[in-house]
Amino acid sequence: MLYLLIILFMLVAALVFVISKLSRKLAAVFAVLGFPLLIYASLIEPRWVKTTRFSVPITGLTAPLTAVVIGDLQPTRLHFSKTSMQAIIDRAVAEQPDIVFWVGDYAYQPLLFERLPWLPDPVFFKTEDTVDAMATLTAPMGVYAVLGNHDWWWNGPEVLRLLGQTQIKTLLDEAVLARHPKTGAALWIAGLEDVSTPRFTDPNAVVAQTDPSAPIIALTHSPDVLPLVPPQAAFTFAGHTHCGQVGVPGVQQAVAPIQRKEYACGFAAGPEGQRLYVTSGIGTSALPIRFLARPEIVVVTFVPDG
Repeated sequence: MLYLLIILFMLVAALVFVISKLSRKLAAVFAVLGFPLLIYASLIEPRWVKTTRFSVPITGLTAPLTAVVIGDLQPTRLHFSKTSMQAIIDRAVAEQPDIVFWVGDYAYQPLLFERLPWLPDPVFFKTEDTVDAMATLTAPMGVYAVLGNHDWWWNGPEVLRLLGQTQIKTLLDEAVLARHPKTGAALWIAGLEDVSTPRFTDPNAVVAQTDPSAPIIALTHSPDVLPLVPPQAAFTFAGHTHCGQVGVPGVQQAVAPIQRKEYACGFAAGPEGQRLYVTSGIGTSALPIRFLARPEIVVVTFVPDG
């Protein structure tokens, strides 16, 4: 941790020097505020996981259902230990969800930064450790997952193998019917391939696997696919963006790794009225910082509409 602080200090000093060439007053302000902000963004907010709750009315649903949605774990040892990562999953377990949705990016192991000299272990979690933690979150209607770009970039078949050893059902352009064993309430879960890899996906073909007996919930990684999702899908969940990791308006949209910047974070609507929620996820990507874009567990209550 001391080495990280030294790196941050050097970064701030370099920025102050550059800014001073433009304005000494601005450089002075940045020198006072820059280091505390970097400390917050790199050491505090990435670990400050919130629980986001909201309700979604669903036509055709016969009884209320609670879903937990989590994406982009991508845990690094700069922010999490195995214990703290498990504690996050345990918070989700305590919600006692009826169904669980994982929206991709469980693996994150860039080989260039696999190990730093001052850390006794690799910077990035072993994917099997991440999947072991994920497997402790269960639900009576099942646990469903799609893969993200980092899963495929690291080793998609291996991620599929690890998930396949658990109760988690991974959907690759596939739809399955999930029914509550007590209330009988049902949902079609349509898992769409990730267009950010790029992976070929045909949302129409996936939705065609369903029937009108239950509403459709679509899961995907990148929200860029939303315009292709048939409007008969009641709701879509995605991740990938980390809400830009910097929640400053304008900046957030600019740095979000998607083409359709209007899908950078939170609620959005598609061109045919499709409804979407993009979670900020848990981990970080590229730079290990978050600012005004806290990591989150999403708890959704689906309620019958009409």
